[in-house]
Amino acid sequence: MIKYGNEYLLYYCKTYSRTDHRNTVAFRRSRDLIHWSEPEFALVLSEYPRLINSGHTESPYVFEYGGKFYLAVCSPFYHYRLTRVFISDTPFRFDERNEITSFIAHCAEILNFDDRWFLSHGGWFYDGVYLAPINWKVAKKFEPQFIFINSGEKNDYLLGTENARVMDAELTGRFSGNKVVRIGKGGKAIYLIDVPGDLNTVQLFLCGKGKYQLVVNGKANELNKDLASSEGLDLYWLDEKYLGSDSKLKLEIKAPDGTYDLNFIRIYFVN
Repeated sequence: MIKYGNEYLLYYCKTYSRTDHRNTVAFRRSRDLIHWSEPEFALVLSEYPRLINSGHTESPYVFEYGGKFYLAVCSPFYHYRLTRVFISDTPFRFDERNEITSFIAHCAEILNFDDRWFLSHGGWFYDGVYLAPINWKVAKKFEPQFIFINSGEKNDYLLGTENARVMDAELTGRFSGNKVVRIGKGGKAIYLIDVPGDLNTVQLFLCGKGKYQLVVNGKANELNKDLASSEGLDLYWLDEKYLGSDSKLKLEIKAPDGTYDLNFIRIYFVN
């Protein structure tokens, strides 16, 4: 909950409706903390996989810094340790296209103590609540530059495939309507993304199930993974070694030893 002007704003997670399972952050308004308005939506997510319990927007936390508003939500990936952050000019509405980063923490809160900023982490099995200091860095060109590639649902950015096809995801009953690109043994899926100029680095998340190899602009990444979970998610930081100078990001996801189900790719261009 925050106070904005002469109103209190109380944020919470919910699905869009009982039949529409898009995950959202809703809020209500009050001037006296007793009487509350009807719910409004601060954030509506359209991406898959959808959760009937609004698990993609758990523990919403809103704060203000530098004249901008930030909304942090906890996602089920990394065993409910992935926090996603959205930015807006107003505390009333956040657009899913304006997602600026993700980091590993459960139900994070970003706190200001006498102009010293901290990030919290806690929850099941962690034996306490933890704080880490935050240092703010001025961006060269401040604007959200985020790409979500929902592999099994759309062909956006898909350059080609070998021994790969779209399949229904083999997920639990909490998920619905989700598809993946199943890459067979020895096959691959290739994606080509335009890269904006003046970058510091690229933050890349790859979600899927199985063993895979990642090749970025012709360079094999040494962090090849063997994922045991349908919610497996790996994070890569790509510097100039991988980016090159041709303003393109070519991703090859290969399955060298068996099948790999590619769920989605998340890319943050950090300037």
